[in-house]
Formats: sequence, C-alpha cells, structure tokens
Amino acid sequence: MILVAKMMWRKTANSREEMPEYVERSYHEALVNGLGHRDYLIYGSGFGKIISGYEFKKNYTDNKKPTFRSDRYQFTVIMPNLNYVPKDVPQDHLDVQILELMRANDKISTESIANTLGVSSKTIKRRIKEMDNVRYIGSGYSGNSSVKVGLFRILKINLPCGRISLTDLKLHHFILRSAKKRHKRNIYLQGEGCRVAKITLNEKEKELDIDLWIIMIVSLISFGVFMIFQKDIYGFIKNEKVPILSRVLLAATFQYGLAGFGITIVSILRKESFLSYGLKTRGMFSSILLCVLCFVPNIIFSYSLGQSDRYLPFQTVLTTKEVLASGFPINIIGMLATAVAWGFFEGFNYVVIGEKINKRYPTNSKWLNWGAIVCAIMCILIHGAIGVTFKGIIEMITVLIIVYGMLMVKEFTGNAWGCVFVFVFLWNAF
Repeated sequence: MILVAKMMWRKTANSREEMPEYVERSYHEALVNGLGHRDYLIYGSGFGKIISGYEFKKNYTDNKKPTFRSDRYQFTVIMPNLNYVPKDVPQDHLDVQILELMRANDKISTESIANTLGVSSKTIKRRIKEMDNVRYIGSGYSGNSSVKVGLFRILKINLPCGRISLTDLKLHHFILRSAKKRHKRNIYLQGEGCRVAKITLNEKEKELDIDLWIIMIVSLISFGVFMIFQKDIYGFIKNEKVPILSRVLLAATFQYGLAGFGITIVSILRKESFLSYGLKTRGMFSSILLCVLCFVPNIIFSYSLGQSDRYLPFQTVLTTKEVLASGFPINIIGMLATAVAWGFFEGFNYVVIGEKINKRYPTNSKWLNWGAIVCAIMCILIHGAIGVTFKGIIEMITVLIIVYGMLMVKEFTGNAWGCVFVFVFLWNAF
C-alpha cells in the first residue's frame, strides 16, 4: 500500500524537518485493525496508536486529532490533513498579500510578487519557506510557488463491522496496490499486529451470487423435469388429435422454464424492469445491425455445406409448420407464443445472465467480457454445438462469434434489442 500525499518540510537551524500530510503509522494501524478486528472496542484495537501517531508530529494541533464514528453497519476513522491551513486563517499582513497573489495566479514568480508588493525577492522567498501551506517550485528567479488551498482534505475509511470488501474500502488519497494479488480474495498486509484477513462479499455481490444461483437452479429443474417426462412430452406435442395451440403452449412452457423463468423470478425479487437491461429505442438500429453481422459467418457456413436451403423463423421448432398451417387466430397466437419463448426470452436470457456475471466479476479490459464468454459456452453446450470434426469446430466457432459478438454489441451500444432480434429472426431460421 502506497500513500499518495505530498510531503511538506520546514527548514530548521541545522536541518530540514519533514511534515507529512498524514501519519503513516496511524493509517496503517487503522487499515490493519479494520481488517483484523471484528470488535473495534476490544483491547489492542489501535485507537491509542492512531491518535499518538498524530500527537507527536510538529504540525499537529488539537483540531486535527483523529476521530472515530460507528453505527450498526460500519466504523469510520477520519484522519485530518496535518498540513491543511484554512483559507481564512489570519496571518501576517505580508503573508496574506503573498497568498492572495498566488491564489489569483498559481504560476506567478517570486520576482513578480516582490515587484507588486514593493519588497525584495529574497524577502518573498524567505516568507514562502516559512509557510507550511506553500511549496516553492523551480530555482532562482524563474521559480514559482504553489498553494494548497480548498476544502478540508481528510482520509476517510469506511469498514463494515467485522467484514471488508475491496469495493467497500474507500481510501481518499491512498491507493491499495497488491501487484499480482490484486484480484485475489485475500489481502496480505505486513506490519506490527497485522494478520491475514478474509475479504467477505458485500451485499451487492451476495445479491448477484443469489441471482445467478436462482437462474441456474430454475433452469436445471425445468430441464430435469423435461428429461424425466421427455417421452410423454414429445408424445403429447406430436399428437395431432390434441389442439395445436395446447401443444404449442406446453412446449413453450418448458422452453420458458429453461430460458426465461429464472430471470423473471430474479427481476421480480430485485424489483428490476426488463427495460433496465437495454430494451430501449436509443441505439436499437445499430444494435440490430451489428448483431446481424455477427450471425453472417454462421449463415455462410450453413449454406456452404448445404445445410440450409430456405429461410423460415423457428423452423426447427416441432410445432411451427403446423401452427402456420392453422387458421386465424390460432396461427397468430401460436407463432406469438413461439416467438416469445424461443425468440425473446432465449436471447434476453443471455443478456441478463451476461450482465449479472459482468457486475459480479468486472474486468478492466473492454474486450474481456466474462458474461459473454460464459453465455457463449452455455449456448454451445445447450445446443450441442461442441465441435469434434473440422466442420464441427467451424460451426462451434460461428456459434461463439454469434453469442459473444451480440453481447459485446450490447455492451458497446447499451441496447439489447439486437440480441433479441438474433433469436427471433435468425437463430432457428436456417
């Protein structure tokens, strides 16, 4: 962990005295105890070390004493900036004039200040050296000074009692650097009284985990029930003596259970609208166009092998041809149910799952999208597109391009209609 703060100094008779903005020992003690203690009031929690670290500094005053606050959810340590000087603190009249000139022009030279105030440049330099809130930059007459003014700068650490998450640890003026351990689940600190602390999940991460588990369990249950009664279900769907609409609705119910029911439950549980996942008009045209381009390799592959000879949406669904041959309004209702179950919800299911995975496991790279990768693998496994032969491998690659590509398009455009369009008009159409 590296402190990102300015080190001020003051010249003494025989040496130079350093005056840090924050006390390293104090902030280390606060962070270590935040990770190591479940009860902040127990003996050895470090309150005395944090305060004493400040009190022994030359630039310490009583109004810069570290303070502590707590409630049922978090414990807060506030460490003031020792070098901060309020804007309205009375100073020597000449010092005030110098500060006002530098506030008006932060690049003003000492010579210009001297000429304006009618004193020598040596006097200005001497006064600046005596100011704790001013630092001289440069050399000779070409140098200038910078003034640290503005809001009260503090270090504020919010730590949930007994728990800590990387996303909950808010350090102002500090950067936690752990090299290759940056994305691991443990933080390792070295120092007095330090021990390894487990990082637990925050509430949002827990919710995302629960959401993904709900979607997976609901899908597996639906798939399991279908596999157990597969023979009876197919027998019912293919039985032409049963009204076609009843057969379509039964098949659509199982399809919705596999891809759709889980995300519906999660949306109701979290009070989320489907519209919040990118179902909007803005960017819709570009989203659809780019997603269609992602499907082009699969179309070329299918026609080059003679696997497709015509275009018909949902032609691979068992009931589609029968529904289309039915009269009005059965054909409209049947195709609408088919489009919702095999089109909208299958495409939108990948959108929701992908977004939740990305929120749970974010990356710094805009091209490394864990949600898109997982959904692409899911699609390949569900639809049996695992390639063994050369042709099979090519087909698997085209499926990977479709799913990964459309979810990346959603990320870049912020619009999910392209993903839905692919599964309504293209996926089962060739």
